[in-house]
Amino acid sequence: MNRASKALFLSLISLSFLQNIVFAEWETGVSHNLVLKKSLSEDWYWISRNNLSSKSGYQNPLMGYFDYNLGRKLSGTWSADIGYRQYFLKLSNGWREEFRPQINLSWRKTEGKWTLGNRHRLEFRHFSSDEGDDHVRYRNETRIEFPLTFTKHQLRPYFEEEFFYQFTDLGFHMNYMTLGLSFKPKSGVKVKFGYRWHTQKFGENWRNRHVFVTGLNLFF
Repeated sequence: MNRASKALFLSLISLSFLQNIVFAEWETGVSHNLVLKKSLSEDWYWISRNNLSSKSGYQNPLMGYFDYNLGRKLSGTWSADIGYRQYFLKLSNGWREEFRPQINLSWRKTEGKWTLGNRHRLEFRHFSSDEGDDHVRYRNETRIEFPLTFTKHQLRPYFEEEFFYQFTDLGFHMNYMTLGLSFKPKSGVKVKFGYRWHTQKFGENWRNRHVFVTGLNLFF
């Protein structure tokens, strides 16, 4: 790996810890992710993204979701999928359901030993309670996989950043910054784990959560 690659990787590591200086109020959490993807033909595929999360470490369930999407490869680097997500959030008075039709447009490219990706998502949010009106939200995620590996398991560092913008009222109100390692123990299986700095706006104030993230991707 050249000096520029090392410098960028070390800069992102440093950036991921800056919140300890900037923010005084913080809490912890865990986020477990499961992605299932099955090829239906040369161009078409089915994909499901699922999550279970807790706050205060493992102690308190926070949220979960599952979704089903039909996707199509548009070119060598672009793909799109459309589907539906069922989302659950734990509130003080119980669980609130959210119903989310969604559209994703994704770009992914390998440059040398680098892997770069970007995903655009448009969500249509409808709630089961009277606590809020329907919303339309845009999410953008950028992903970088670095050109270096560690140990005999070929652990590969990655960095992700995702921001959330709600058109109807909140504007920019949430951001994920994740730094972790991934590896492929066998064909069709990818395992990820890492640290996420989760920042979210409540009223006029921003709060953050330090999250341990795990991921299992299965390809059929």
